[in-house]
Amino acid sequence: MAKITKDMIIKDIINVNMGCIPILLNEGMHCVGCPASQGETLEEACI
Repeated sequence: MAKITKDMIIKDIINVNMGCIPILLNEGMHCVGCPASQGETLEEACI
């Protein structure tokens, strides 16, 4: 299993493991469906 880090792009995180989508959504990170997720890091999405 690949390690997910704060500097990974949201799109890449989803590509590594689609099972993380419900986790992100449950944490209020609805960026998974946003066009910005194509170039936004996990850290940037948390701000």
